[in-house]
Amino acid sequence: MTFAEEEGYDLIALGVKGYNVSEKILMGSTTARVIGYGNTSVLVIPWGSRLIWERVLVPVDGSASSQAAARLAFQFVDAYGLDLTVLSVADVPLHLYGVSGEAANEMIADAKSHLDQIAREMESRGIKAEYLLREGEPAKTIVDLAGKRETDLIIMGSHGRTGLTRLLMGSVTESVIQGSPCPILVIRSAESTATDAVTQCRIA
Repeated sequence: MTFAEEEGYDLIALGVKGYNVSEKILMGSTTARVIGYGNTSVLVIPWGSRLIWERVLVPVDGSASSQAAARLAFQFVDAYGLDLTVLSVADVPLHLYGVSGEAANEMIADAKSHLDQIAREMESRGIKAEYLLREGEPAKTIVDLAGKRETDLIIMGSHGRTGLTRLLMGSVTESVIQGSPCPILVIRSAESTATDAVTQCRIA
């Protein structure tokens, strides 16, 4: 990662297996270090997945990194055309409905507001996409949807971290990487220049 930044690379590509628990732990450790300590975008490629971008999924949560991921998706649509889905997940604990239905509804409304913000920006640029609001555990919801839709690429952000938390990267991003059936492009920079680098990987 230090070499990539010193040499001005726009993208780091990592291949992963994740066949068993021990391999997943090793993969998570290596990938977390590269993503957590670097500023270069990272393309994580699971074993056996294809490198062609026709169906792209972008999870958003209102963070600066997820907004950067969505803006990169704008560039993909403008430059190459693709089937784009934007997903916002409301992580509402089931017990919360029994304790405070109002609080649960606020969490859902917050997730919807993130989706609406991206939708307005995309529509202002004439970009077409499908917008989905789901309830559930974020990483599982993202991975399950990617599998059902036969998604080719997930574009998502990773929060900047410091110390041990930075090394562990973030449970949602890390869990998606470990469970995803397709490549994941993790955006680290607010102004990513990874579009051209990623599309060089396209295999017809």
